[in-house]
Amino acid sequence: MNPSCYSLQPTQEGRFVRYLGEVSTAQCLAAFASTERVDLSVFGARSGAEWLTADEMPKTESAGWWISRLEDHSLCVVDFTAAIAGVVLSTHDDGEAAFSVDTMALAWRLLVQLVGAPSAEALAPVLGANLGSYVSPVNGSFTVYRSFEAYLDRA
Repeated sequence: MNPSCYSLQPTQEGRFVRYLGEVSTAQCLAAFASTERVDLSVFGARSGAEWLTADEMPKTESAGWWISRLEDHSLCVVDFTAAIAGVVLSTHDDGEAAFSVDTMALAWRLLVQLVGAPSAEALAPVLGANLGSYVSPVNGSFTVYRSFEAYLDRA
């Protein structure tokens, strides 16, 4: 997985949100064991001309089941929110992901699971020094944007 953008944001509730840009819901789910329980709370997707909501989907399934479903059924995910192993995963438009966790340690472990140890080790000092900012890898270095709007306006 090679996200276009990373962020780590502490919340007022004492949680930490790990943001990744340009990643799929299936890629995010692959960070968890395939047998890990996924408790769905929000779901919206298109499958051809059909619109699917959380009401049409099982509330509890495994990460592996969801990955298979997302990869095998041409679903265009618009909204996905689920609790998985103490993490709340929210994806939007199958390209933006936020992982809400209870501890900074879990946020860092999750980054290693998502992008691998070498990439996580390179990102850690930049993200740690720029909490709440958006960090984008560019040609082996990192560009820091102080807001999401600044990141979007980069082009």
